[in-house]
Amino acid sequence: MNGDTYGLIFSYGFLYRQNHHFRSLIAHYIHEWKAKLPVPFPEDHDCVAVIIRRGDRIAPGAHSMYEWCEKHKVYPNGTCYNDATGIVDHGQNCENHFVSYGCQSATPYGEMSLAKVLNASRVVSQSNNVLVICEDTKWLKEEIAITPTNLVLFPFTPPSHVNYRKSTLGGVSYMAAIKTASTCSALVGHRGSAVTMFFYNIMCIRHAGLIGACPPLYDFSE
Repeated sequence: MNGDTYGLIFSYGFLYRQNHHFRSLIAHYIHEWKAKLPVPFPEDHDCVAVIIRRGDRIAPGAHSMYEWCEKHKVYPNGTCYNDATGIVDHGQNCENHFVSYGCQSATPYGEMSLAKVLNASRVVSQSNNVLVICEDTKWLKEEIAITPTNLVLFPFTPPSHVNYRKSTLGGVSYMAAIKTASTCSALVGHRGSAVTMFFYNIMCIRHAGLIGACPPLYDFSE
């Protein structure tokens, strides 16, 4: 089974109807999120969803992921720069290390700034409403504060407690983000990210009131 097939099967698995309790939790989470927004979230599919993947996809201490990727490139013999030894060797899983940060693509994950994704949203959609999904709450708040825009932003970030990824609330938040994104008419993301592709596969099944049609996608991997 190749990666693309696995991703599709994984995505389709979420089409199974969740039980009433879990659906209720998702609906409540979305309701609470919307209630805290300064302006109403559009209910007529007039939005574009953008996904910014950060967290463990940025090398510790790296100021520029373009520079980091160039320094840690994988050579034809399979070697790469080893941070632990300070030399080029076989001391680490070079290919996995390189791909984990999106270095094989046009834009590493850590170089997807808010300004860049907002500009990309204008390419795939004329909507002024942008649903911004990002797991790095602190970074997103800082980016919003320093990024001038005429677009209306709707930040969607995960719960704040440390163990949210392993909790029911983490799953509820994730599914709430997918459900909300699926009301939008277009998507901005990075095909190298499993998160982007998961959202995309689900939206290809149903988005903006359409069934069986994929949304326009701006792909930062190209």
